[in-house]
Amino acid sequence: MAQDLSPSLAESVITAAKTAFITSHSVALGSAGGMLMVLAIGIWFSLAKVSQR
Repeated sequence: MAQDLSPSLAESVITAAKTAFITSHSVALGSAGGMLMVLAIGIWFSLAKVSQR
């Protein structure tokens, strides 16, 4: 799509696309990291209640 635009407009579109890509992946990875942390804490507390043999 960007090759059909003027060079200055194409550069703006590409920059905006790169920014959107990086931002969305940062949000996705941050959310995944948070969910893994919650899962790890939940497992930690669940295992703390298990009796040792």
